[in-house]
This record gives sequence, structure tokens and C-alpha cells, in this order.
Amino acid sequence: MHNYSEILATWDKLAFLYEEKFMQLDIYHKTYDRFANLLPHSARILELGCGPGMIGSYLLEQHPTFQFLGTDVSPSMIELARKNVPLAQFQTLDCRDIRSLQSKSNGIIAGFVIPYLTMNDCRRLILDCSKMMEEQGVLYLSYVASEENESEIKTNSQGDRMNFQYYSDENMRQMLEVAHLNVVEIFKIPYFNQQEHTCLIAQKC
Repeated sequence: MHNYSEILATWDKLAFLYEEKFMQLDIYHKTYDRFANLLPHSARILELGCGPGMIGSYLLEQHPTFQFLGTDVSPSMIELARKNVPLAQFQTLDCRDIRSLQSKSNGIIAGFVIPYLTMNDCRRLILDCSKMMEEQGVLYLSYVASEENESEIKTNSQGDRMNFQYYSDENMRQMLEVAHLNVVEIFKIPYFNQQEHTCLIAQKC
């Protein structure tokens, strides 16, 4: 069973280390470009689990006309994101509460958010994202593709623990279909000789 309080505490604790390790990582840039190219010139973008602002920083550098709102459950991550991406708006938000937001978006990004959700919460999040997007809205998800029964608790060298949920590509397609989202493209990104990362882009139909 997922312990969301433990996950929050871990992300809050590791925020500065996460920024140092990943802020300049560029291996996903082509996937962000594909996402952005499906959007209108002044698109309203919502990011769930924005961390210290890696994706927002890149997208606004490439597309300064985008209106960008980044959200994260960790206050420490939000503090870093505001520093790193001063042209964007940020607020603390649990992605499971996305429907509390007042306006719809043209695009929603959830970069490596769903691995830290239960399968049921992921399914509900995808449905909520569809409802919170305008017509032809675009959804970006990233995760590690594997059999769901291989999901595990990961522990780092400091003893911090997180539940990590895997998703099969077929199951992900089914969840998107139920939410009236069509897969546009799936990228498989080699990750430092470790597990391959999946970046998926879908569009509301």
C-alpha cells in the first residue's frame, strides 16, 4: 500500500539534491518539443509534479508565449521552481486534487509523476486530466514500462523509501482510451544504462 505521507517527506527532503542532479538533464528535450508543437501559440500549460522546474524552464525558453502553471506536492520543490523559472506561476498542489483548479489547460505535463501513484490513482488522474483540458488538449506522461506486478518499494542509500509503480504500455493505452485520449507518439529513452524510460504524448479526442 502506498504511503503518500512518506513520499511527500522524501521529496521535500531531497529537493535540493534533485535539483543538482536533474536540472540540466537534456535527454527528454525532444519529447518536450513534440508536446509543445501540438499546442497553440499562447497555450495554457499545467505541470503536475514540477519539481525544481526543469520542464518549465526548457519550455518557456523555447516558447516564451506559453502561460505556464507548475504544481508540486512538495513546498521545497515549489520554492526551487520559483527561483529557477521566474516567468512561470507555481503553487503547492497534490496532483490528485487537480480538479480543484479553476481553469482548463491546453496541455498537461506529468513527468514521472504516475510511478509514485497507485494504479487506481493513476487511472483517476488520467480521467481528471482529460476533464481539465480544452478540446484537442495534449497530455504528456512519463513512466517506466514493465509488468505491474513488478512494482516495488525503492530505498536509497540514506534509507529513504518510495513506492514505485510500473505500467505496461498496453494498460496505459487502455486507461487513455477510457479517458478519450488518443496516443500521438511514444518515446523510449535510454536512461544511463538503466531501465528505459517511456515518454507518452496523447491528445484529447
